[in-house]
Amino acid sequence: TEPDPSDANVVPPLPEDVEIITAYAEAQAAYHEQASMNPMPAEPSDRVMASLADAGARLAENIFAPKSAAGQYLDLTDGIVLRPVVIADPRSDTEAFIFDCQLDGTVFLNSDGSLADGQTPGVKEFPQIASIVKVGDEWIVERLTRDERACV
Repeated sequence: TEPDPSDANVVPPLPEDVEIITAYAEAQAAYHEQASMNPMPAEPSDRVMASLADAGARLAENIFAPKSAAGQYLDLTDGIVLRPVVIADPRSDTEAFIFDCQLDGTVFLNSDGSLADGQTPGVKEFPQIASIVKVGDEWIVERLTRDERACV
């Protein structure tokens, strides 16, 4: 609700940004809900499909299917803090972009609860950009991409 003068990534949303941020938050919640299931389903859930323009196809290909096959799931114990900011330019009535310098404490675990190979515990910044598009009267996430500019 208030900006943090010591952190440019903490700003309150403008009223016209609320629907865009809500669509982004729903996509993030849908992903984290499915990724933290043990066992993790390989196919996108209905919630994931409804929140992403590609119905979760990229997530299924890059995360859900391989992590499921490896018997891994996302551990949310150390939490994740989303800090989305809608970028003013470029922006239109049907397209917007969000920078999110997440504070991410999640790690992938093996089905037995042990830390998956390559995972490092602890909270770290995870910079992400989201492309959000308006389909009909609803905003939906078109694409999520790691982008270092989100944490500058």
